[in-house]
This record gives sequence, C-alpha cells and structure tokens, in this order.
Amino acid sequence: MRCARDGTKLWHFQSKPQPGASYPNVASIDVRRIGGQERVYLAAGETVYSLDALTGREIWRFDAGTGCVDLPGLCGFEGERNEVESSPIVAGGKVFFGMDVNDREGGKGGFYAVDARDGRLAWFFDLETGSTCRPFPTDNIRRFDGYHNEEELGLAPGFLASRPGCHFDRTPTGCGNVWSSAAIDKKRHLVFFASSNCDTDDDPTTLRPPPPMPPYDAAFQWHTRLALTTPGGGPQ
Repeated sequence: MRCARDGTKLWHFQSKPQPGASYPNVASIDVRRIGGQERVYLAAGETVYSLDALTGREIWRFDAGTGCVDLPGLCGFEGERNEVESSPIVAGGKVFFGMDVNDREGGKGGFYAVDARDGRLAWFFDLETGSTCRPFPTDNIRRFDGYHNEEELGLAPGFLASRPGCHFDRTPTGCGNVWSSAAIDKKRHLVFFASSNCDTDDDPTTLRPPPPMPPYDAAFQWHTRLALTTPGGGPQ
C-alpha cells in the first residue's frame, strides 16, 4: 500500500504461495468501510483476504479449497489448482467472488458469498448442479469448494448432508469455472456473473461430463436472486 499523496510505501502484505495458480494476484481489490473500519478485500491464489487498510494487518482469510496446507505439494500445478481470478466485490455485508480450476479435470469451480465482517461462508453456488449450499448462521466455515470431501475441507462428518443444498454431486469435472468479476444490483438483490465453457465428451476414462454442456456453463447468470443481508441467504 502506498500513499496517494506522494507514493511513499505505507505497508506490505505477503500472501501465502500457491504454485498451482496460473494467474496469482490478477484480481483487483475492493476497499470498504465495515464496522467503522476501512478494509481491503483481495484475492491471491485460492485465498480471499480481508486486511486493515491502515496497517495491512490480516483480519481474516477464506480458502476456496483446502487451503493448500494438508499435504506437501497439494497445490502444485499437477495438484489442486483452484484460483480466485475474479475481483472480490462487497455488497450487503457479504463478499462475492468466483473460483476456477484452470481447466483441470480433477476439480470443479463455483461462486461464493462470505461474510464481509468475519470471513465465514454465507453460501456457495455449484454451477454443475444448480444447487446453493447454505451453512447454518452458527457455522464457522472458512474452507470450501464443490468437489473436495469433508475431511479434506476440515468439515465435520455429515456436514454436507445436514445443510440445505450442500448434498449435491461433487464429481470433479473440470467445469463450473468463473473467471470474471461479478456485478451487483442492490435494489433488486441480484448478482450477475458469467461462467466459462465446459469441455464434454463420451469417453468413460475422463472425468468430463457427457454432452450436452451443463446449462450453467458458458452462460450469463442473470436470474440469480440474493438475500444480500440475510445470513445463510443465496440464490433462489
């Protein structure tokens, strides 16, 4: 962070490394005043951070995946390649962003809303099934995606089956990717974002889905209604 007046350096923040990220730090930041505090929201690799805008101190982080901490090399280029390339956008007390898997068949992308104050998962939209996973307001979920299992994500056994919309097909197809940033219509409580294409085939040896392409891929998601201010809200 540099001073707007004369360009002097104020503070520096080092995000954690993720070798499998093809475009690290590509997203723009969003600066918002939350709870009387100026905060910076940024994405690097598969992690979204909230920082104190004055000091650069980390307030919270959310991982769109396992967090790359469990196994050596887990997030190398041949392993987990989840990446947040869209710029986080803050509205209605939530941070909205998409995630992609850099065309890796062993993964699956999606779209997120996390609490802007503390970084807990508010909801996750799975583009391959059209399901919206809504944790309970008391859940403290800070790692999540649409294909890793509960143990890999640090979730309690039975979590996915006991939360609304979370028990969807978690097959890692390499699809459901979101590259671009979202736009928010606060008045109508709508979020708009685009999804990438999905490679399909009839080869049983691949993880790709059979044709036709799933309906939420290579699409402009305009019809998704949001509960912007209600904990646990999401697309209807």
